[in-house]
Amino acid sequence: MIYDPCKTMAKLWLRCVMCDNVKVHS
Repeated sequence: MIYDPCKTMAKLWLRCVMCDNVKVHS
């Protein structure tokens, strides 16, 4: 598997955004 920092950062960022949305809506 090739390590792609851009995709990895995108996934981490998206995960953070989703967590923030959950915290805000909770």
